[in-house]
Amino acid sequence: MAKQTKKELPDFNEFYVSTALYSEYDVKQEEQEEVFKIVFNTIPIDCYCIDCSANSVFTPEDNRPQRNQSRGISFPVTNSNEWNVNLVTIYSIYQKEYTCSRNPKHKIIFFLQLKNGKLSKIGQAPALADIAEQDIRKYKKILGDNHYHEFSKAIGLFAHGVGVGSFVYLRRIIENFVIKPAYESGKARADWDDNKYQNSRVKEKIELLKTELPDFLVSNPIIYSIISKGIHELTENECREFFPVLKTCLEFVLTDLEAKRETDQKRRDMQTTLSKIAGQIK
Repeated sequence: MAKQTKKELPDFNEFYVSTALYSEYDVKQEEQEEVFKIVFNTIPIDCYCIDCSANSVFTPEDNRPQRNQSRGISFPVTNSNEWNVNLVTIYSIYQKEYTCSRNPKHKIIFFLQLKNGKLSKIGQAPALADIAEQDIRKYKKILGDNHYHEFSKAIGLFAHGVGVGSFVYLRRIIENFVIKPAYESGKARADWDDNKYQNSRVKEKIELLKTELPDFLVSNPIIYSIISKGIHELTENECREFFPVLKTCLEFVLTDLEAKRETDQKRRDMQTTLSKIAGQIK
């Protein structure tokens, strides 16, 4: 399994909810407090619950190690100083269990590894791909089966540590589902210059199609540029690092597209209604 090493530790919510399996974070001894907060945090996380089919707040079980006091009484370690481990040489695996606030029977379990100065998430149930796929089901209607499958495939590849491959599917959706239909609509305009379009760069093509494309893509044409560069130039590590951001961007694009289609349909319906009224009052 390919591994991704990052320099900066994320906050605990991002680490548990968004980080792909086997993504490794370099940790230094002076970051012991930050590591402690991630591994033994007692703060809830926001995450999609596949059993509730809704977003929920998950509360963690306390997995902090114990320290011994007099008379054989044990107390949980409350801070990084009491933990007192060598992050450079330690090799430990930790289990972290979270309970859904909607239903205590709904759980998410994570397995973390600290090994030779690297922190990683090495397992979880339900899988990250399953959680993410449930969260994007709202886009299935607008995407249709084929493009929804591509979106799901991109998420599944990312969840298993594949970077460049996940970008391929994101680009296919942008090209075939978003830009291509806009082009078919745009070239029907009376002022359309197809020769200019065909000889333009993608950023320029997006500008030429700005009346047909979702606003978020028109305002951020760099989305396509990053995805395309990821396939041809970026490393696996970089693609895995950027994927969550680009996934969210695609969701914004789809939301805009859906809103645009609904507005256009309402306008067509209203025009039809007005025509009927006009016919009745003649």
